[in-house]
Amino acid sequence: MDAYLWIAGIGLFAVAAGAVFMAFRNPAFIAGLVKVAATAIFNAMLPAIAKRMPPDEEAAWNKFNRSSPDKDEIRAWKKAYRKRQKAKGQ
Repeated sequence: MDAYLWIAGIGLFAVAAGAVFMAFRNPAFIAGLVKVAATAIFNAMLPAIAKRMPPDEEAAWNKFNRSSPDKDEIRAWKKAYRKRQKAKGQ
């Protein structure tokens, strides 16, 4: 009786292994699996990424960005960087 259970278990395992093998041979299955996984990861990360700042911090951030004294220095650095990249041929 015990041998029949082992044979049935091995048979079920073989059927399951064959089904997994056949599923992963299909590119549409893999693409669907990647899509489901990417959607789940994106939906889990979205609340942390899309969280807005509190209104007072957002106002301070916008004020800083509008009146930053280093804008000219940043522009000059970007211009020099682009010039160096062109000189390298990239």
